[in-house]
Amino acid sequence: RIAECKLNLGDWNAFGKELRKLEKKVKGTYLEPEVYIYEALYYSLNGDLEKANSFLEKTEGFRDYKNSSRTLFLRGIIAYKRGNYREAIKFFEKTDYSFAMLYEARAFALLREPDQSIYVYRRLLSNPENSIDEGIIRFGIVEALFIYGDYSATQIEAEGFLKDFPDHTLTDYVKYMDGVAKYKKGNYDNAIKILLPLTQRDYFEFKDLASYFTGSAKLKTGDIDGAIEYLQRARTGSSVELDEICFLKLAQAYLLKGDISDLEVISSQFASLFEGGKYGGIGYYIKGATNLLQEEREDAIESFLYIVDNYPSSIFRFPAAAYLIYTYLSSGKTEKAISFSNTIVEDLTSSSNIWAGWALLVRAEALYRKGEISKAENIYLHIKQNFKDRLLLGHAKCGLGWCFLSEKRYNEAHNVLHEVANLYSDTTLLIQSHYGLGIVYFNSGNYKEAFKEFAALAKTFHGHSIEPWALLYKGLSLYALKAYGDAVKTWEYVVSNFGNTEAAEEAAYRAADTYNKAAEYDKSIALLNWLLDHFPSGKRAARAQLLLAQNYFNKKEYDTAIQEYAKFLVTFPESEL
Repeated sequence: RIAECKLNLGDWNAFGKELRKLEKKVKGTYLEPEVYIYEALYYSLNGDLEKANSFLEKTEGFRDYKNSSRTLFLRGIIAYKRGNYREAIKFFEKTDYSFAMLYEARAFALLREPDQSIYVYRRLLSNPENSIDEGIIRFGIVEALFIYGDYSATQIEAEGFLKDFPDHTLTDYVKYMDGVAKYKKGNYDNAIKILLPLTQRDYFEFKDLASYFTGSAKLKTGDIDGAIEYLQRARTGSSVELDEICFLKLAQAYLLKGDISDLEVISSQFASLFEGGKYGGIGYYIKGATNLLQEEREDAIESFLYIVDNYPSSIFRFPAAAYLIYTYLSSGKTEKAISFSNTIVEDLTSSSNIWAGWALLVRAEALYRKGEISKAENIYLHIKQNFKDRLLLGHAKCGLGWCFLSEKRYNEAHNVLHEVANLYSDTTLLIQSHYGLGIVYFNSGNYKEAFKEFAALAKTFHGHSIEPWALLYKGLSLYALKAYGDAVKTWEYVVSNFGNTEAAEEAAYRAADTYNKAAEYDKSIALLNWLLDHFPSGKRAARAQLLLAQNYFNKKEYDTAIQEYAKFLVTFPESEL
């Protein structure tokens, strides 16, 4: 009885000591199996399953105890502790204990069978003889949904629990699950609001995880400094696995912040911690990302190429490949981007890894720029059929639309680009889709719709690099609509405000040509001289030089015209003009 009192008081160690005192004294008495079954309970809940099983076998040697509810319950506990949840459920179902039902429900939860789990929990709640605290049962329902990953239902049950049991001993655990569920559903501000107080609780066993998700949520909201603070906190006293994940998130945060010095520190730490295996090459990966951030493209190429060549089993191989192709492409090395991607294309096309998808996407862009449209189109179609990431699919669809546009399949191009424009809010996709739609309209002869697209694009993305190109096409649309004055004004605006862009070269030539046709030769000459000063080797330079000579010829300034024609012959001897 003294032992039972110690058990009921929750003094686990004292309970064990009393049992050991009794063990030798009760031999041959009616208390012998009672002590054995309590010993089995003590050791099973204490984690020593071998001793628990030994005492339970002794208990089962007594006829009246062999298939008793208590023995079956303990058999279930031992199976449960060993992770044999199906076996445990079979034993629990044969008993009439409330606690057996509690363990049965949690076993179903751990098997990711929430419907079965919640069904047992609900039976417990409706049982008038149930002695288990309602808060524990309600906690179990939240946990079952959380383990399964039904984060919408988790939030509903968690909010109900927190309303009914604001001061329960399990309240912080429910808050944690509610906060993580909100994070998983993209409700980052509310996730932070719930999780932040848990990061301050020294006694809370999930304190480090709460810090990790708080930091991750802050990263999603753009609070980079806050993200770094809480990710650093999460590393304090955390497990090796969480420490590794925090390292990755911190690298992302420093990269977004542009904090080169801390990125370099993280990079060197990674390089020493993870020399091979799953995280192999991570130091080189972060170094490459840092190089890219500083526009040190050659160094970035070297780092990414080293990973691809030397870490075949690393999770960073495909991300490095994607960035390598991108770096080649953004450096104007289209042939290099294609030739490198040729070496790993089989690995990329046979993988469902999202980074393989991004690498394929950049490969398709390189092929498109080289003019190999059908090959690019096939890659975009492969991505559409084999990947599910929404943003990746958006880029693949947009690329497909531009392929159709290049092939003059205007109806198909319109349908795909229109879908992207309506479904996505990503800035890059909005620009690419609307710009493409404008060109579809323009090339199809629908100049009014083209004008609307380009005018809206220039206004919406004022200050973006697309603005001068949108204005250039806006002018072309106006010209096609015979609004020549407005077209010239638009092109002159591009020349005045975006003079260092290729769009300005084209705009200057178009305006000069229009002035020439209107016999306003001096205005034409001024624009052509500007063009030749700023773009002496540009795409329009030869035509600009020839048009300049023609302006002087039309003005009957023949000596100057001769000089300009002669300059053309000397400067552009290979021109077809």
